[in-house]
Amino acid sequence: MTGIRKITQTALSILVAAGGLPAVSLADTTLRYDSGQKDFVVKIRPGEIRIDDGSDRWQLYRQADASIYSVHPASRSYTRMDQRAAEAIKSEMNALRQNMEKQLARLPAEQRRAARAALANQVPGMSEEAQNVSLDRSGGSQSVAGVACEPVQVVRDGRPGERLCVASAEALGMSEAEFESVSGMFSLMQTMLSGTGLEYVGLPYLDFDGMPIRYSQPDGGARSLNEVSHEAISDLSFEIPPGYSKRSPGLPQ
Repeated sequence: MTGIRKITQTALSILVAAGGLPAVSLADTTLRYDSGQKDFVVKIRPGEIRIDDGSDRWQLYRQADASIYSVHPASRSYTRMDQRAAEAIKSEMNALRQNMEKQLARLPAEQRRAARAALANQVPGMSEEAQNVSLDRSGGSQSVAGVACEPVQVVRDGRPGERLCVASAEALGMSEAEFESVSGMFSLMQTMLSGTGLEYVGLPYLDFDGMPIRYSQPDGGARSLNEVSHEAISDLSFEIPPGYSKRSPGLPQ
């Protein structure tokens, strides 16, 4: 089937170039999730992804410049996170941890252990124990909003974490180019977080064979897909509005 598809695409390209057919663009993908209070919307097209999570800002991934932008309409500003910015934040976090280590060294052993345990929950990378995140795939299939998905349990240091249901790109009707953009965004996120201590906080997206369409946290937070559409998305959805000022990203709060 893959070979036939490639031959067909090549033939169509030749016909379009020759003026035999009008150019046809691949459909975009919009995923709408219900989080109980506000909608969580992911808009995807080849090379670009926009995420509106119901907060006061939205995120934009651009594959061409390997960057994730955080756009804040209230202040008419945005930040750009790329590898250079990630390295700067990593340096700041390393300096913060080194300063804390110096302060901990002044404490008696018992107080030092207690203080470190408390800091481990607040400052990434302060734990003395190795952190491990894995996936438990028990098999089977479920359905969310009519889309087939695989149930997955995230395991953090041997304890159950988030519960997910992951749908393949095919089940979601996404094109290969769209899913390549999704994979590129996940890869960029993991690369930028590497070495900060934050890589163990998020989900191991690169280990998924698709997109999570149902998500629940141990503390009760949850969201679930309620609609998939493939209508064309306006270019404006993937543009930072004119007049917005650029700000430097800082340490995660």
